[in-house]
Amino acid sequence: MPRAKSRLRGVLNARFLRWWLLCRLIAVIPPLGRGLGMFPKGIGMLEAADRVLIDEVRSVPAAEIEAEREFLAACLANDATADDLTLPGGVRAGARMEFYERPWVDVATGLVLLPELGRTVLLRGSYANWNATSARIGRPRIRIDGRVTVPIPTDNYFHQIVENGIRLLDMLDRPELGGEPITLVHRRPRSRVERALLEGLAAADARLTLREMPDGSLALPDSAVIYFPGNNHWEWPELPPAAVARLGALFEAQYGPPERASGPRLFLSRGGAKLRRLRNEAAVAEMLARNGFETLVATDANHAAQIAMFRAARVIVSVHGAGLANLLFTAPEARVIEIFPANKLKSPYWWICRQRSLHHVPVIGGAGDRDEAFEVDPALIEAALSG
Repeated sequence: MPRAKSRLRGVLNARFLRWWLLCRLIAVIPPLGRGLGMFPKGIGMLEAADRVLIDEVRSVPAAEIEAEREFLAACLANDATADDLTLPGGVRAGARMEFYERPWVDVATGLVLLPELGRTVLLRGSYANWNATSARIGRPRIRIDGRVTVPIPTDNYFHQIVENGIRLLDMLDRPELGGEPITLVHRRPRSRVERALLEGLAAADARLTLREMPDGSLALPDSAVIYFPGNNHWEWPELPPAAVARLGALFEAQYGPPERASGPRLFLSRGGAKLRRLRNEAAVAEMLARNGFETLVATDANHAAQIAMFRAARVIVSVHGAGLANLLFTAPEARVIEIFPANKLKSPYWWICRQRSLHHVPVIGGAGDRDEAFEVDPALIEAALSG
């Protein structure tokens, strides 16, 4: 995750000023927006939909929150949430699926554009920022027959397998989608994981066809189906058990059986990560090795081994990071010890543990610096192994 820019630096640059000027011109000459592929006005997904296929928003039971309320309250400063979220009673979860007629789909951002309304469809709210509504001058506009959907274009492992993998598998399971074929328009895969996920999705459902699009292109289909979360705590995704099971089977079909057996105790190392590096990791790894732990540094090249090791593990120790999305493959009742810098607690993996019947134990280290690098007392982790 890049360091945040100051607000002043965000607006005093040529790109922002050009966007601002174009917004003023489009406000005066609306047809200009269609020519530029730029629709500065936003519209919420439900409001924009021609048809709402699923709207399953529900309250998260207070009992899921009360036992960990102190930890979750500390996470709220860093979690992405709506303004109206309160603990414990104001947390919502759920899923929504919408149908849009004659949209443009920006494959580079995953956004749906509605040229007939002159609007950009937004996941939340109606304010469209300059990153979402930049001009798309000169980008290919490719006509596609039938219905499409689009994954989130992301290099983040958590978002790839949770926001894309689980979301798309669940969407394909829904009877509301019907038996019609659907095209998954996507960018060129940038990693082995991304390619395996896309190819696995196509192999898992005969209705789904992959369509790799040129960089920056706009797909112009007859219609688009978009599945998005109905949560107001955006760190807590829907995890339908059937979709989670299918995700594991999808990767297993792509990779084949694991190359070697794995042990029941796993330490997921941050390795040479620039963000959230554990300064005294050597001391932590030495202590864990004495307690029978095997160390794994997750990379794109060893994804099959990651899945196999998480599947076999019964105790997992890791600093907070995207690699913990592999908890989707972990057997119920495993113990998960998640290590945080004192000033950056977040709760997505607590949520996954709750949904997957895993035992989550937070361990809080010292304060992190600007890059969230920090230290933790190995004795705290050792106590959590049996606490």
